[in-house]
Amino acid sequence: MLIPSLLALVVLGAAPAPAAPARAPAEALAREHYAFETDPARLPSWLRGALAHELGQDTLHMAAAGKPWNVSDAITDPSLPGRRLIQAAVGERYAVVHYETGGVAHSFAVVVFAREGAGGARVWSDSVRRAITDRAELEREIKDGTLWAKARTP
Repeated sequence: MLIPSLLALVVLGAAPAPAAPARAPAEALAREHYAFETDPARLPSWLRGALAHELGQDTLHMAAAGKPWNVSDAITDPSLPGRRLIQAAVGERYAVVHYETGGVAHSFAVVVFAREGAGGARVWSDSVRRAITDRAELEREIKDGTLWAKARTP
């Protein structure tokens, strides 16, 4: 009987395994030519909108690299954002956004967006182990694929 079987799954805590994160489109990203930016206000509007949507914001609220932000869960200034852009590599078709998040655990993330018309869509995201502040290093890691290998998940 279907209902007891479903009930047993719920009671026993069995659930389908979460889907593995999509792979970054490494070959297409390696072919892009990038402009680098460390100030979210200077990102293209399509990317600001896509990033705000990804972060659950109506308007992007993110500090520029090197600017004040709330790095911990002890909020000292509620007007400061809880995320800070490390750098973004913006190409014609793709953008790779590397940022840090404050809170109980300081973390680093990378999100890849594909430009779609006037907007953008996330095609890959994951946590990374450290901040990559050097532009040449980030570009090298995008082009040779080591950035995806440094991600938290395989």
